Amino acid sequence: MKYDNLSKPLGVNEIATLLDVKPDTVSSWQLRKIFPKPDAYINDMKTRVWKLQTVFDWARATGRNNRKFENYGDAGSFLDNASLRRIRQQTPQSIDNYAQIGSYDDSKLN
Repeated sequence: MKYDNLSKPLGVNEIATLLDVKPDTVSSWQLRKIFPKPDAYINDMKTRVWKLQTVFDWARATGRNNRKFENYGDAGSFLDNASLRRIRQQTPQSIDNYAQIGSYDDSKLN
């Protein structure tokens, strides 16, 4: 599913990335009831989700727009690029790194 920048769903980690804080800070804000209530819950109400618009508007109103985004589009593009960077860092450059996984020397078998 493709979301526009206003409705892009964010979890605690994405919010932390967007606002340049630690995920624990976002959770602390919510526990202290200074952060907006989640826009939705998923996974049998176990996972909190906010719309980018909710987070962005709150950050601007409270002076927590640490990255100084001008608009929703800038914030959404930043998150998209951050996600791509994270995926690239976690993806092996070459499958050759895994060539020995599960291999064995069959000359020693009876």
